[in-house]
Amino acid sequence: LDELVSVGDGGGGGGAASEVVAVMFPTGESSSNPPPPPRQKEYPPVQDPYNPNLSPSQLRSVTYALTGPPLTLIHGPPGTGKTTSLVEIILHLVSEG
Repeated sequence: LDELVSVGDGGGGGGAASEVVAVMFPTGESSSNPPPPPRQKEYPPVQDPYNPNLSPSQLRSVTYALTGPPLTLIHGPPGTGKTTSLVEIILHLVSEG
């Protein structure tokens, strides 16, 4: 994991890659891996989605990914819109810079 963090952040330690590793592989050390913030049940929906045909479930997934914890997994059976949701998330992130 140390090598993954080192490669992901340019070798300096810390950074976004180490945050993802800490979320995915908690060590139990409260000082280096604080507990995640409590989840809210509802987030304000994304305003002006790029794809106006997103289903309510897809819109919730996009909203959660953009406003929730640093790592969000979207899973489901084939044909349920995971890729469409991911494209929407990427478009929003790119537009934010």
